[in-house]
Parts: sequence; structure tokens; C-alpha cells
Amino acid sequence: MMENKTLQGGSTANKNGRVLEDLVRSVLKTHNYTEMPYINWVACGSPRNTLVLRVPYTTIYNTKGYTEFLIATNTIKIRLECKWQQATGSVDEKYPYLFENMLHVDENFIIILLSGGGYKKQAKEWLSNSCNTCEKKTIKLFNTEEFTIWANKNLPKL
Repeated sequence: MMENKTLQGGSTANKNGRVLEDLVRSVLKTHNYTEMPYINWVACGSPRNTLVLRVPYTTIYNTKGYTEFLIATNTIKIRLECKWQQATGSVDEKYPYLFENMLHVDENFIIILLSGGGYKKQAKEWLSNSCNTCEKKTIKLFNTEEFTIWANKNLPKL
């Protein structure tokens, strides 16, 4: 007999966020990227063609933050931040904080993967406009389909 357990809000969000992260892992695995935690990646000499997990950075508040992924290709390092919002909530109110933090990471190419459809239309428009008009770094805002298309087209060349 299966037990029906109701997940609390944070647990549900974490579970749904893992679905998005698993999609990233699957796409990169298809392109022969090895998955490795950040600490091991650094200890191994930062090998290329690696999907690096839980990558630290210093936030705008001068505290430690973590990005889900870093894509280390043969030619470039791409920071990848995942944001899943399936239902209305507060994640979209954090977009300015996320965007400002990404301006301060070491990498000059950042992907923000936004999915779930529960964000406010205006919040997504603000984030999209901020990414498109950013002159300091290349910041791409993708949904899952756009990310997959980008990866299939670009990862073999990078």
C-alpha cells in the first residue's frame, strides 16, 4: 500500500526545481559532459567538458551564494542558474537580486534557465529586458526548450 504524503511548499518547490536541474544534466550528458562537484573539479585541475555542480560565488551582500551549474567547455565557462516557478509566489520578486549577483560572478557568459510558468508576466519581462540590454556581460534567459535548442546548436562548437 502506497502512502500519500503531502509536501510542504518548500519541499514541493525543491522537488520541482530538481526536475529542471535533471533536464540540464540530461542535455549535458547527451553532449558527453562529465558531471562533477565544484570541489572535485578544482582539485582535478578544472577539466573541460564538465558540468560542474554547486558553484560558489560572493553575493552582492558579500555572503556566499551558490549557482546550480557551471558548464566548462573547451573554450569558455558558462554559469547556469536555474529558477523554477510553477505557481505564483515570491521567486519572481528575487529576479533583481539574481540579476545583480550575476553581474558580479567571474564568468562573462551566464544562462538563466526560467521555467514553470508561475512567475508574473511583468517579472519575466523585466528580467528578459535586463538580460537583453546588459552591456557588462552576456546573459541569456531561456526556457527549457530554448536551452535545449541552444545546447544542441552550440555545445558541440564550444
